[in-house]
Amino acid sequence: MLKKEIAKFIIKKRVAKDKKSKIARVFKYNDVKSILIIMNALNIDDIEKVRMFASKLETEGKEVSVLGYYETKEPPKVTLASNIHFYGINDFTLTGKPKPTFLKGSIKKSVDLLINFDMHSAIMANYVAALSRADFKVSSLSSEVENVGDMLLDISKMTSLDDYFEQVIFYLEMINKSVEEE
Repeated sequence: MLKKEIAKFIIKKRVAKDKKSKIARVFKYNDVKSILIIMNALNIDDIEKVRMFASKLETEGKEVSVLGYYETKEPPKVTLASNIHFYGINDFTLTGKPKPTFLKGSIKKSVDLLINFDMHSAIMANYVAALSRADFKVSSLSSEVENVGDMLLDISKMTSLDDYFEQVIFYLEMINKSVEEE
């Protein structure tokens, strides 16, 4: 599909630009105030798990936004996920620009941390991650799409989204500890 090919091209350019212009800084998970989570909204169980994970982060005093990407013609019919904004391929112009206001706003908004919980390497989920203005990006290591992230996790042996959550928190806290020890 043309939109996906354009997205792949833009992701590659954006990742290269980010590598050149990114300023090295100390990242401390405890100092994170705002988080953008991107997920692939393939099934109701994963949507609910991400919603609960986001709620947990909010109880820690973090401001959390969640974007769920779907590849079907219609967004998932989920009433529990009122705090998750869903977007699909039709929410982008032919040139790859996002159409919905919530998507434009999420991409333009500066956040401390972006976590891409897409375990299926969806191009448009990675596209939004690449466009996002996050200070620190966590994503999965993929051979299918350009890797978007400051911290890449190998999820090839992970069997569930719960494993992914666990690993993200584990490594973010590990970074936090090592920074505090210095």
